[in-house]
Amino acid sequence: MEIRCERRVIVYDSTRWKTIECSDLSCNQQDQPAGGKKDLMEYIKANPMPDDPAYSLRDLLGDFSGADGFITLPDEVSEEMMEYVAKLVSAFLT
Repeated sequence: MEIRCERRVIVYDSTRWKTIECSDLSCNQQDQPAGGKKDLMEYIKANPMPDDPAYSLRDLLGDFSGADGFITLPDEVSEEMMEYVAKLVSAFLT
């Protein structure tokens, strides 16, 4: 176990002040083909992800398909990426 403290951006529901759990997303359901990764890739194809050196496509795929816990982004992530992730989460909330 490694204990750390770091700055992160938390993805949450602003009306209920509740963090968004990976398990809340339909693209993270294990009963779907490839854990819903196909749906996620289709979304990204239709809605291209902005370039951000702090958060790559590989990071996003790891966070949104098969992950556990609540969703966070690096502290250095751009406003554009935060908006993109918020729209993506809204599209996949179950």
